Amino acid sequence: MAKIAITGHHSMISMFWDWCKDELRHRKYCPVNWKWVIPPMSSSTSDAYLGLNKAQEYTLKPAYLYGQGFINLEIRHFGERDSSAAFKRLFYKARIVTNIKKWIKRHRLARHP
Repeated sequence: MAKIAITGHHSMISMFWDWCKDELRHRKYCPVNWKWVIPPMSSSTSDAYLGLNKAQEYTLKPAYLYGQGFINLEIRHFGERDSSAAFKRLFYKARIVTNIKKWIKRHRLARHP
């Protein structure tokens, strides 16, 4: 027989509220995100609604946070790049590769008609 229990939001918040009061008594703080803990419906009926209203939110590290993006990071570390020269080099190399492919194709056809 499987040991599974189903509990509702309000029973969970009352259990959490008891645990949180115990943590506040022992450690003097309780890391909690109010938006995630409070039940979605009839939340003001629980004691935790007003008790956790001024809860301190903690950001645990390491965390995935939004940053500036790799382009801004590259510019900050390496400076602005001259994109016109870079594109000229890219197109020059692409033209060389295309010409080599054409030359190889022409010589293959010449050897095997």
